[in-house]
Amino acid sequence: MSGATDGPTGPDQPEDDQASGTDTASRAVRQLSDLVVELYDFSRSIPPVTAWKQPGTKIRSVDGKELELDRILKLSHLFLGTLSELLHPLLAPRINGNESDGSDGDAAPTLDQPSELLVLSGYLRIIEIYHSILEHIVACAEHRKRQASRPGWHTAIPLSLPSLTVGKYTMQSTSATQVLVLVHLVESTLTQSHHMIEAMVRARHGDCDGSAVNSPLDPGAAAPLPPAAEVYHRPLSVAEVTLKGLRPKEEAALQLARTVRKIVAGFGY
Repeated sequence: MSGATDGPTGPDQPEDDQASGTDTASRAVRQLSDLVVELYDFSRSIPPVTAWKQPGTKIRSVDGKELELDRILKLSHLFLGTLSELLHPLLAPRINGNESDGSDGDAAPTLDQPSELLVLSGYLRIIEIYHSILEHIVACAEHRKRQASRPGWHTAIPLSLPSLTVGKYTMQSTSATQVLVLVHLVESTLTQSHHMIEAMVRARHGDCDGSAVNSPLDPGAAAPLPPAAEVYHRPLSVAEVTLKGLRPKEEAALQLARTVRKIVAGFGY
């Protein structure tokens, strides 16, 4: 009798949980794949920044065009949410302190190498989009300064960004607050993505050099690393190599965000 009673709630339950986890991971991977396509489409809507580097000519390729800033912010939010859902089965055992009980072996298959590369592809696209948007802000500021320095101009021309709506509140397109909010959101998105993806790589592959894919976003990034011969104890995985290749692009985007913040302060509006 005890065997019949324990059956439905005993051995079958872990299998149900595992199946549920697999379904969740599959759904997250599909959603991530769709997001990467949307990010690619959005990147194609951004005019080339070289359009601003034509002194004395009308900026036809950017005049009258508005980037959907709300859309890229929404896509970034969905990326972070999907990444969190995808990584939960992989990171939960470590968070709960059970990483040595063999559960890692069950969680790891929910995130295979193609899924890792899909995550990195989406993150690279986000980095490139934000870098392009920030480049346009810098180029726009320089263009406005050139116009304001011409004879006959007595007041500085403020930066004018596409409209940005937060909830039901739409910020004034020429407001410094809008630029600063955008810069903050860019930095926040890149920082969150950085740490989540680094956690993914560490959970999947472990630390290859004591700091996995160390970068300026890490608290100990400034500390000198040991010689290369003493650092790597195993070959790097494809994901680790790819992530190391992303780090310079990531830092360039963050550096550009800091530059934009200084520009806004210089305009004084």
